[in-house]
Amino acid sequence: MAVPTFDPITAAVSIGTSLIGGFLGRSAADDANEAAEKAAERQFEYDSLAYTQGVQRTVRDYQFTVESILARERNFDRSRLQQDRIALDNYNYQLANDKYELEIQQRLFNKSEKLYRRDVSSSADQRDLSLESVQAELREGYRAAAFDNEETIIKQLQAVGQATARGVAGRSAGKIQQSLLAEFGRDQAILAASLVSAEEQSERDIRAIQQQFDDAILAADANRMLPPTRKPIRPAPYKQPDMEFLLPPALQDFDFGPAPIKGAVAKQSPGLAFANSALQALPEVAGLISYSMKQ
Repeated sequence: MAVPTFDPITAAVSIGTSLIGGFLGRSAADDANEAAEKAAERQFEYDSLAYTQGVQRTVRDYQFTVESILARERNFDRSRLQQDRIALDNYNYQLANDKYELEIQQRLFNKSEKLYRRDVSSSADQRDLSLESVQAELREGYRAAAFDNEETIIKQLQAVGQATARGVAGRSAGKIQQSLLAEFGRDQAILAASLVSAEEQSERDIRAIQQQFDDAILAADANRMLPPTRKPIRPAPYKQPDMEFLLPPALQDFDFGPAPIKGAVAKQSPGLAFANSALQALPEVAGLISYSMKQ
């Protein structure tokens, strides 16, 4: 078995090589650590700037959302007040229009009643004149009949006197008297028939006149207007319903999430993302609520 021999040159070379390798490796590690430190610093600066800008943006959006909701509430209140005024104006106008129509109907009804009374009075006057004419004609017939009857009697008396003066007696005188009486009877019958006919005609004329009067009254009554009636009372308008506007809760530290930490991986805060989304959606939600309240 051969005994190994120690070579000092080889040992020195090996040690030098190890020393050089270790130095070079340490230098490369330092460079890598320095580069990583610089990258972490830049990332931290970026994360800090992004966090600050995110906080500022969230605060701005929150303030804008609050002001938007308050503006919507003011606009809604003004619109609701205007709609209430318009509804009240329309209600008052309708009441005034109903009153005006009632007054017009009352005036037309009063005029209709005046015309009706005039027509009734005129028809009554015409009826009375016609009745008076019929009665006057009947009275004239009575007077004429009385005159004719008187004249007939006088003629009979004269005839009897003449016969007596001629000395007619006996059977001749009786025949003359019978003849005169028969003639007188015929005249009386004709006169009575004439009077009866005149009375019947008078009654027919009176009935016709009364029928004409009744027809005239019916026609005048048919032309009368019905008394005016009030319309049902209109219901007073209801006020527009109010709407409640909810403001978002005040921002707190947890809404922004944790501040960036150097060397930690930066991620968007879920709370910050949710807050931004909620703030952006609030105006649309308020608009939908306002629209549904108006329906």
